[in-house]
Amino acid sequence: MGTVNIVGSQELTLSEYQQSSARHGVKSEGSLQLPYKRTYAWILEDPVLYQTPVPYKHPLGAVIWVNLSKAMVGGAENEK
Repeated sequence: MGTVNIVGSQELTLSEYQQSSARHGVKSEGSLQLPYKRTYAWILEDPVLYQTPVPYKHPLGAVIWVNLSKAMVGGAENEK
């Protein structure tokens, strides 16, 4: 879809989490607790939305971080 620079992170209070559902996309207004013991929000800069999305196949077993150069469909790494 695009790219963005992650320039920092900020630990959220329950109140901040509840009031920011429009930003994180989770219905959290009525939450009684944070989803994690320590919940963080990434601080993002310089978003770029691609005109045409790049095809991507999510690797089996990948939970958090993915090497995009290997996961992009038709990328140099996948042609080997």
